[in-house]
Amino acid sequence: MRRFTTTEGQTQAEAMQEEAMSAGCASLSHCRMREQVRVRGVISQVTLNPRGVNRWLEAILDDGSGEVTLIWMGRRIVRGIEPGRKLEVEGRLTLFEGRPTIYNPKYSLLNL
Repeated sequence: MRRFTTTEGQTQAEAMQEEAMSAGCASLSHCRMREQVRVRGVISQVTLNPRGVNRWLEAILDDGSGEVTLIWMGRRIVRGIEPGRKLEVEGRLTLFEGRPTIYNPKYSLLNL
């Protein structure tokens, strides 16, 4: 019965969460600020931020339970970081402009 009442997006989100948990990653919905985290998800958006002299590459990672902003300071390009790409990241969870953020995360590109 549940299969008929859930949307395709919910089903995909649940599958992403199960895959991340089986790989030993945390769910963003259970992570706390200032905590060292390892999460896995799909990049939904990539933006180059050209504010002032400090430039950085910004990506939004969705793990099915929430989103985290990834910021690579001083970088214009990070090879492999593109929308739709599966990624596993590790770093300290902070807040930037009210959004959960990880600065200069360690990352692994995953097979599509």
